[in-house]
Amino acid sequence: MKVSLASTAEYSSKAAESINDLNPNAADILIVSVITSMVTDLGVVSPTASGLLTYYDGQKTQNIQ
Repeated sequence: MKVSLASTAEYSSKAAESINDLNPNAADILIVSVITSMVTDLGVVSPTASGLLTYYDGQKTQNIQ
């Protein structure tokens, strides 16, 4: 895996590691970790909760929100 994930949730980290053989990019890791958190961290994260995800594209040097 060429990207990394910092997470306080054990399952989000394990989910990111589980797609390692698919050669994921940062967006893939982001999606996997957010969906995993929505399922495993109920009460903290929910589908109706608000938040902001920012993905930084280092090659284009721009933020995608």
